[in-house]
Amino acid sequence: MEGPKIKFLILTLGFNRPKSLERLLDSVQKLEPADLSADLLVSLDGGGDPECVEVAQRVDWKYGDFQVAVQPERMGLQKHILSATDRVGDYDAIVVLEDDLTVSPWALHFCKQAYDEFADDGRIAQISLYASALNEFTNMPFRPVDYGFDNWFCRVPSSWGQMYTKKQWRAYREWLESGKPDVDENAYPSVINYWEHSWKTDFSRYISSQGLYVVCPRVSLSTNHGDPGQNYNNDEKDIEVPLDLIKRSYRFAHTGDTDALYDEWFEPLPQTFNHPVLQGHEFEVDLYGVKKLPHIKPDYLLSSKKCSHPIYSFSMELVPFEMNVRLDREGSGQHVISFGKKEDFQQEGWAHAYLSRTIPRGYKIIRWNEGLTLGRNQIRGGVRYRIGNALLFPLNLCRALVSKLRAKP
Repeated sequence: MEGPKIKFLILTLGFNRPKSLERLLDSVQKLEPADLSADLLVSLDGGGDPECVEVAQRVDWKYGDFQVAVQPERMGLQKHILSATDRVGDYDAIVVLEDDLTVSPWALHFCKQAYDEFADDGRIAQISLYASALNEFTNMPFRPVDYGFDNWFCRVPSSWGQMYTKKQWRAYREWLESGKPDVDENAYPSVINYWEHSWKTDFSRYISSQGLYVVCPRVSLSTNHGDPGQNYNNDEKDIEVPLDLIKRSYRFAHTGDTDALYDEWFEPLPQTFNHPVLQGHEFEVDLYGVKKLPHIKPDYLLSSKKCSHPIYSFSMELVPFEMNVRLDREGSGQHVISFGKKEDFQQEGWAHAYLSRTIPRGYKIIRWNEGLTLGRNQIRGGVRYRIGNALLFPLNLCRALVSKLRAKP
């Protein structure tokens, strides 16, 4: 005899973007059913934009209870997410979706299987539906190495489609209420401290200070459209990723089964490397070259920063950069990944040279043509151009008349 189904809450958050909310809710209503019970809650901030309320009230939800909750006052995204996610106390797990997202039809299947696999794993703080393709701290492409599993792990929280079990969310709330202990501000990118309106600031500190992980899918179950709003001024299309359109039986790795473990900067963890030169050394990994030298604690460093006396050098030809180390591609010349003593490195690095090679060709062509057009317009609008054109006008007119006369029979 089967036991009761696990109970999920799908939480969708909106404020004043009715078209975005309608797009999200359309994808939510197209979710394929999974072996669970799922209630749907649309939570609207700031008194409820009338158009958003109208969009929410048109929802036809088939897999459980449906509710529209209008917050009487403007809470802001950070408080809104925290208070709304607290509703997980009445459920086994909660899926949190902001209104600039679209979800795969198979998102609930992923969530159910991820819940079964990680619900009792104390090393997991969050399960992400979003598969990052961009390192948000370097704006370079990010590609986790494939070790044969359908997931990988990092210490960067997801805000573009995420899931928490009741136990995971309770542990985070207890950490907040205890005064956010053990936070080392040098252990994560400093830009996190400037995310004034994001709940991710504290959650990033939580994951880092407690040594926890986020479970990330290899193929994304959600995508972010980068709609203009509190966090974006313009459409940000570089964070859109392909959605999984296949019903899968997921093969999940645990943190002890795979080397696809990444830190707070999307850098591979040192213990995942087995190169003989690196063995026996405590070192920091800085392949993107953005970590600040004074904040690096180990005596040794593996980095794309310039190094005066490297113990060993790896190529930068393969992407992601870690492949050069894992496949022992020895490097030469200037643009290399160096392993050496921290004291021999400069803050300046070589990764910026790689950045220009990661920009899509079509974008380069567009920007080049835009630059040419802008340059021509600036020249033509200048005083010197107008004076020169005025002086040359009579001469050009005479040339045109002579050519016309010569052309007559």
